[in-house]
Amino acid sequence: LRIQREFAQAGYELSIRYVQLFDCHRAEWSDASGAPVGAVVGGSEREAAVYALAQFRRRTLGVRA
Repeated sequence: LRIQREFAQAGYELSIRYVQLFDCHRAEWSDASGAPVGAVVGGSEREAAVYALAQFRRRTLGVRA
């Protein structure tokens, strides 16, 4: 929930869904108009959320790893 709040505070929406075919979780974020901005996959819902936040910060806010 904290990661979703961080996306929301920046004006984006984060959604995470399970992809049964590949046995993974896909995290996608979109801007206020609903246009897709980015997506990542992870082995669990938490992993996908954390990876999404890292990618979001790197791409959107210019934070380096």
